[in-house]
Amino acid sequence: MNHTVLTGIFGAMKEGMTGDATIFIAKALLDFCSALIFATELGYAVAVIAVPQVAIQALLVVGATAIVPLTTSMLIADFTAVGGLIMLATGFRICKIREFSVANMLPSLFVAMPLSAIWTRMFHL
Repeated sequence: MNHTVLTGIFGAMKEGMTGDATIFIAKALLDFCSALIFATELGYAVAVIAVPQVAIQALLVVGATAIVPLTTSMLIADFTAVGGLIMLATGFRICKIREFSVANMLPSLFVAMPLSAIWTRMFHL
């Protein structure tokens, strides 16, 4: 799984929960540059790939929007912190500083908020 997939998942969920599209904009710029390069070799297939990608990200945005009423600011902050760590690991991987297994970190995005809610209820924060 490459960095644009992880960025797309985190960006879609963050935009759905907070309305902040900065990660989506950065991902779109990365995807556009990559698409230009790949289109020279693969042709129109690059444009065809965009269709399911947009559909999946739209579903993630809608799903994240649906769970916002169930969240608190602390839950969203914890989710954003986990996403930030994944982005940091992705940056290290892209720069070849350290080869993190970023794909194995993806489930942490889906576990962060439930664990945060449990932690908050246990300690009444």
